[in-house]
Amino acid sequence: MASAPADAPEAAAEPVTRQDQLVIHHDGRFLGPDLKPIDPAALDPARRVVLVLDPSLPLKAAMEARAKLPSANLIVAPLDARWRDALAKTGGPK
Repeated sequence: MASAPADAPEAAAEPVTRQDQLVIHHDGRFLGPDLKPIDPAALDPARRVVLVLDPSLPLKAAMEARAKLPSANLIVAPLDARWRDALAKTGGPK
């Protein structure tokens, strides 16, 4: 098995912490960790944002969502089955 080049980026980013701001982008809306709508302009730009997106979202739509977030420090996570189930159970956007 070949090893990664010395200058290759690490395989995983820093783990998500309680200091991070979780933002779910779904059906054109931004939701907080409680699955209630939030105003992305109200986020603290000094804190890292974890942006959760549907993996099937077109790149253009993902970039437009990212552009509305004030943080320069941002990571993206997929909207998986657990998130979709949680959205369905709360009666939130599907």
